[in-house]
Amino acid sequence: CLSYNSAVPSIPQSENYHFVKMNLRDTDLVNIMERFNVQYIYHLAAQTHVDQSFRNSVHFSEDNVVGTHNLLEAVCQYGKVKRFVLMSTDEVYGQVFDSVKETALMNPTNPYAATKCGAEMLVRSYGHSFGLNYVIARGSNVYGPRQYPDKLIPVFLKQMFQNTPCHIHGSGQARRHFIYVDDVCNGLLTIMKSGVTSEVYNIAGSAEFSVNEIYDILLKMTNSTSVKVTTEDRPFNDQRYHIDGFKLVQLGWAPEMSWEEGIKTTMEWYRNHPNWQSKRKWLVYGSAGWIGQKYCGYAQSHVTVVPGKARADDVIGIRAEIDEVGP
Repeated sequence: CLSYNSAVPSIPQSENYHFVKMNLRDTDLVNIMERFNVQYIYHLAAQTHVDQSFRNSVHFSEDNVVGTHNLLEAVCQYGKVKRFVLMSTDEVYGQVFDSVKETALMNPTNPYAATKCGAEMLVRSYGHSFGLNYVIARGSNVYGPRQYPDKLIPVFLKQMFQNTPCHIHGSGQARRHFIYVDDVCNGLLTIMKSGVTSEVYNIAGSAEFSVNEIYDILLKMTNSTSVKVTTEDRPFNDQRYHIDGFKLVQLGWAPEMSWEEGIKTTMEWYRNHPNWQSKRKWLVYGSAGWIGQKYCGYAQSHVTVVPGKARADDVIGIRAEIDEVGP
């Protein structure tokens, strides 16, 4: 999912790896499947930032729901996919204080989670209607090196290394379970290989902390002087997600990275890569106008502003500029 928080991977092309830049809503996905003789699909692409889903929920529906639907149509048209794994989220359960199994009702409390429920329902329907061999994974909060700094841990690390204030929504008492990225990948491999068709598996982390506790842990690790600043809370902020991962453990999976080692590895990586994804690029149209100049003057301290040159009715020109600026 090449969005604002992604980058073209640096993995070299090989016989078993090819990078193709496309959109899930493109009409020729089936051609890619035919070109590379695709047999197994991991659907990991999604808009995932909860805060942004409160501000632009339609965009989340377009990518997470319509994009999934379009991919499923291509899979059916292609007809050679042996297994389809959808990466969902523990947020589909809504706010949960007691451990829940995969059979619990979905009860999303924010637009992002609702779009992931929609994606799940589409995948299930294609299993029933078209015989799609699918499995669904729902994960806890993932952390690790290279995570874009708009998630909690990389945001705090970036701010602490710069000794700038750490902003916390509301009271900071909301609790989350965390799991290291490599353990999630191993969980997905286990699900693809051994998961039962049409089943759901929680990929659960055991390390649980509040936002305040994460701040305290990272502050001590980094020896930073960053202070904690409370900001207005989300329109609704789930106070806890707690999922039961025993079903996946029964398939032979178990997390290998301890919290202590995982957070240390993550902290050191961000310490050694201070400029990684340091500023987002914003393509701004109307930057030469009075309001545009004022806006860009403010934004330049936070992002890299790229003035758009194409006219508003020049669709081809706008697309070319978007491709040039990149995600």
